Amino acid sequence: MTGSKADLIFVGGKVRTPSHESGFAQAMAVGGGIIAAIGDDDEIRELAGPRTRVVDLRGRLALPAFGDAHVHAISGGLESLRCYMLGLKKRQDCLDTIARYCEALNRGEPSPRTAAAPQDRWVLGSGWSMEAFAGGTPTAADLDTVTGGRPAFLPNRDHHGAWVNTAALRLAGVDKDTPDPADGRIERYPDGSPTGTLHDGAMRLVADYVPPPGQNELTEALLAAQARLHSLGITSIQDACIGDAGELGMPDAFETYRRAAADRLLTCRVTGALWWDRLRGRHQLDTLQARREAADGGGYFRATSVKLMLDGVCETFTAAMGAPYLDGHGHHTDRSGDLFIEPAELAEAVGLLANLGFQLHFHAIGDRAVTAALDTLATIPDGQRAGGRHHIAHLQFVRPADVGRAPGQAPA
Repeated sequence: MTGSKADLIFVGGKVRTPSHESGFAQAMAVGGGIIAAIGDDDEIRELAGPRTRVVDLRGRLALPAFGDAHVHAISGGLESLRCYMLGLKKRQDCLDTIARYCEALNRGEPSPRTAAAPQDRWVLGSGWSMEAFAGGTPTAADLDTVTGGRPAFLPNRDHHGAWVNTAALRLAGVDKDTPDPADGRIERYPDGSPTGTLHDGAMRLVADYVPPPGQNELTEALLAAQARLHSLGITSIQDACIGDAGELGMPDAFETYRRAAADRLLTCRVTGALWWDRLRGRHQLDTLQARREAADGGGYFRATSVKLMLDGVCETFTAAMGAPYLDGHGHHTDRSGDLFIEPAELAEAVGLLANLGFQLHFHAIGDRAVTAALDTLATIPDGQRAGGRHHIAHLQFVRPADVGRAPGQAPA
C-alpha cells in the first residue's frame, strides 16, 4: 500500500493467514474492500491515516468470512416474521403456534402494513416438518380448527409442499375434479378430494391467490435475514431463487435487493439466481438479460445466474428417479417422479443461456434429474462450460455411471 492509507485496520489479535509460518499474524490492513497487508502491529499501524478505522481485536481471532452458495435470504427472513414453525416436531405444537398467530391477527398483528382487515388476512408462514404429521402430510381439516375461516397457505421447511385449509382450497377452486399439474401433485383422499397438502407445482394452484408482500415488508425481511447471516460470519451469498416462483411460496426478491443495494442497506454481497419460469421457456430471455443489466449494486448485488428446477424432492415422490418409489410396505409403485423440464426443452434453454453468458444453477435431486443436468452440460462448448462455473445443487441420488462426469472432475 505504498503511498496510500488503509480504510480499516485490525490490530492486537490473531489473524488467520497461510502466509506466516505459525498460521497467524497480529494485524491486518484493508483498503478498497480488499485485504491489502498482513503483519505485526507496528507494521500495520503505519498504514493508518486520519480517516482509518482502527479495530483492536484484544487478542481475539480474526477469520475470513463465510459465503453461502445456496440460501433464500428474503423469503427466509419474511417467514421468520410470520407464522414460523421451524424446529417444531409435533402436530399439536404446529397447531398451537398457528392458533397464537391467528389470535395476533385478531388484534391487528403481526401485519400492520397490510390494508386487509384482520378477519380477511391470510394465515401465512412456513417451516413445518413432514415428520410432525402422520404420513408426512397435514390436513386441511386440522388447519380449519385454528384458522377461524381465514385462508391459509403454509409451505413446509423445504418449500416443496404446502399445507392449506378448506378456505384456501375453496378460494382457488381446487376440488376432486382438479387435475394434478405436470410438475406437481395434489394429496388426495380415496374419493379424490384434496386432503390439504399440495406438492411442488400443485402449490401454485393456491399460491397464485396469496397477496404478495409489499416492498417495506420485504426490506424488513432482508434486514432480518442479513443480521442473522452476519451473526454467523456469512458476508456473501447466492440467493438461489429470484423471480416469480409462486409455486414455492417465495416472493420475487429482485427489486428488494436492487433497492437495498442502491440505498446502501445491503451489507451482504449477493449473487442472484434468476428463476427460469418453465411455463414461459425461451420467451423470458429478454427479461432475464434486462434484470442482469439492472442489478448494478455497486458490487453488492448482481444477477448473473439462472435457476433451473429439474425435479422436486424424494419425500413427496416428485424427485425424478430412475426406478419406481416404494410404498409404506416396501412395494413398488407406479411413480418415479417426473422431470419438470423435458430434455429437449432443457437443452435448448441451457444452450441459449450459456451463449448469453449466464451461470447455470440446476436443482437436481433424483438420479434421473442429475443425469439430465450432466447430459445437458456436456453439450455446452468447453469455453462456456468452464467460464460459466455452472453447478448442480443437492445431488442426493447419483448413478454410479455419472460419478466423475461433472466438468472439471476426473473420472472415478
